[in-house]
Amino acid sequence: MNSCKIIFSNGESLVVQDGSKLIGIHSRDNRAVNISDKEKFYYPRTTSTSEPLELWLHASAGMIPSLTEFLCNFEYFYLLDKENEVFSSNAIVKLVSI
Repeated sequence: MNSCKIIFSNGESLVVQDGSKLIGIHSRDNRAVNISDKEKFYYPRTTSTSEPLELWLHASAGMIPSLTEFLCNFEYFYLLDKENEVFSSNAIVKLVSI
């Protein structure tokens, strides 16, 4: 159980292992950012990324606690070594320890 298969609503899947590094993306309010009023009007929210966060292995539950802890805090994410593909946390329908 050193890996976990993430299954998305469109049927695609992604396998991550103990030690995989993920970057989380979350939205934030744009009012506090030093930009023009016009930009604030058109973009009231912006996004921010986390530092690379390393997944860890739970002694009896495998990767699932690490992933759920990560996924409940970020709306989107990508793998550190695969920055050209962003995944939606809300599109996940199942996590399977493998």
